[in-house]
Amino acid sequence: MPQQYNDNENIEYISSHREVIRSIRKDMENLAKHAGEATTQGNMKELNNTIKNFLARYQLTSKTIKGKEVKAFTSAEKKLKRWVEHLSDLLNRPINCNRPTKKRYKTSNLV
Repeated sequence: MPQQYNDNENIEYISSHREVIRSIRKDMENLAKHAGEATTQGNMKELNNTIKNFLARYQLTSKTIKGKEVKAFTSAEKKLKRWVEHLSDLLNRPINCNRPTKKRYKTSNLV
């Protein structure tokens, strides 16, 4: 059963979430402006440092994947093996013979 939150907590969460999004946008705009200035000045070292800074701040974090036995996998190799297992299960399941067929209309009657 999900935990219920009161309205004050929801409002507080929404306002703090908006502040975080605004802060990230402002930070990204500053980095883009800085990179643009470095480009116009022809300062490739500064441009490269700015790009590295940007990539270091906004890397996608690795998420865990749960296995069939509710084990969490964090390594890339185990995640790939789990994805292979999951997709092979999906693709190798039996075909449902009772599924409805689509009606085909004659194209000569359509105008």
